[in-house]
Amino acid sequence: MIFGNPAYYHRFGFVNAAKFKITTGDGENFEAFMALELYEGALEGIAGKFHEDPVFQVDPVELAAFEAKFPYKEKHVTDTQLK
Repeated sequence: MIFGNPAYYHRFGFVNAAKFKITTGDGENFEAFMALELYEGALEGIAGKFHEDPVFQVDPVELAAFEAKFPYKEKHVTDTQLK
């Protein structure tokens, strides 16, 4: 299971998780929510909800406090980043 850019991850065999009847913890599905079978049929008969570990949730206030510990650096996007 991965949340990512389909234009990038499809080349590795990831497909929309809906193909395997897997949704997010909220019961949602969208193109960036993908799954990859590690071998053919590995997800056969699997269905349900994927719950992401809370460690991946970012609290904006905590993030700002963390970033304040470092010298200021302007944030920017480069042409090499996926959009």
